[in-house]
Formats: sequence, structure tokens, C-alpha cells
Amino acid sequence: MAQFDDLPNADETLGTYIARIRTKLKLSLVDVASASQAFAPDTRISATNLNQIERGANQRPARQRVQALARILGIPERVLLDLAGYTEAPTSFASGSGRIAQQVAYRTATLPENEQELVLQMVNAIQRKHAPTGDE
Repeated sequence: MAQFDDLPNADETLGTYIARIRTKLKLSLVDVASASQAFAPDTRISATNLNQIERGANQRPARQRVQALARILGIPERVLLDLAGYTEAPTSFASGSGRIAQQVAYRTATLPENEQELVLQMVNAIQRKHAPTGDE
């Protein structure tokens, strides 16, 4: 499975990101195509389909295919859905502080809900620390 630190680089597209993770996992196009039958039998992904996605010939594959690829490659669905344009990312991968915010969002998405709440409480405390006091 891909590690959560394997977030997309600022210049990566859906296809280049999938290709990088697939290569890192030492999976061939055929390996992923075969795995798609087990992970998503109703949404089979052929080696040709995957090749088209990786080359950018298909920049917005069907949502179900994107979700299946996320499961096969061990990538959080939201990461691939964002890259495919299916979710509205609050900030751009390319921006400095936006990139950090995006990483925080992705990393906390896999935490249990009570721990997500703790992260939110910490963010709220930091925001209060930096909020104008009204004395200015």
C-alpha cells in the first residue's frame, strides 16, 4: 500500500501521480487491471484504460474507476478524486500554505473521528491565538 506521505507533488496530474505510485509499488499495468476485478468487479479497469489515464489521454475517468484505483493503490480516495476534478479542493496543491492545509486535511481524514476532533480543537486554539483582539 502507498504510504500517506505519498501525496501528489505540485506539478503532478492524476495520471503522473498514479503512474508514480504504481511504479513505486512495483505493479505493472496488467497487475492493476487484474486487481480491479477483485476490488471493483463492476468497474473493471483494463491495462489500456490505465495507460490512457497515466498518459493524460483520459484526464477525468469515471468516478467509480478513480475510487477503484485509490483502493487498489492504497491511496486515500479524496486525493485521487481531487486530482480528477471530482471534489472541490479548498486550496491548491501548488500554493505554499494551501499545500500544508491540504496535507493536514488528507492526513486527518484517516484518523478516528475523536482524534479528528482533537486536531480541529488544536486548529481552533491556534486561530484564536492569532485572531485580532479588537484592541488594535
